[in-house]
Amino acid sequence: MNFGFTKNTGNGNMGRNVYLGNGSTASDGQFFDLIVNGTNVVDSTQPTNVPGVGIKRNANNTFSLVFYGFQNATSTEQVYGSVEFENAVASSFANDTTWPLELQGNGQFGFPGNNPQGPTFHDDEVFYQNGNSLVPFAVAENVSADKFTLGYTSTLDPNCAPSDLSGDLATSVTDSGLAAGTYAYALFAAYDDNADPPATVAATVTSYSPSVSVVAVAT
Repeated sequence: MNFGFTKNTGNGNMGRNVYLGNGSTASDGQFFDLIVNGTNVVDSTQPTNVPGVGIKRNANNTFSLVFYGFQNATSTEQVYGSVEFENAVASSFANDTTWPLELQGNGQFGFPGNNPQGPTFHDDEVFYQNGNSLVPFAVAENVSADKFTLGYTSTLDPNCAPSDLSGDLATSVTDSGLAAGTYAYALFAAYDDNADPPATVAATVTSYSPSVSVVAVAT
């Protein structure tokens, strides 16, 4: 989650942090996982009344974002930001029916008194396009809340199946006809972290090929 701009008035407390449904947090620009080892990360709760953005990750390749206001009429919270995917792209957008983004889809947004580009304070907007890895948003709230849900599709190779690394390594080496001495064997198991598809919102993926040295003493 990237926060480009936040502003509070009165009792507003929008901060530049993400609160995940498993109790952990992520700061501005920090990445959080959506899929690890081929399995969706699923949160048990939807954070709401938090000083930032509350996110609940779901089992169906979606996650919900809540911008919680419920302040008095003279208190406001405003935020421009974006959701950035790594190894995935946005595949769906759903505006909430209980806490909807007002006037979503008109292409305008604006906060009165702060370079407004829209007609009202509640002219929220998520600039969603299918297949994009970046989804900008502009949200403001005071006496209610705003919520929307994004879906995503992994861009990793689906044919790269998870591999059991330990099963790929030999547990013993037998050789014969060797003169007395010490011999080193390098055993390589081809392994790629992309095999455990961690389609993430900007999480780091690494790959490596481990080697094992085996020393055999001829008798």
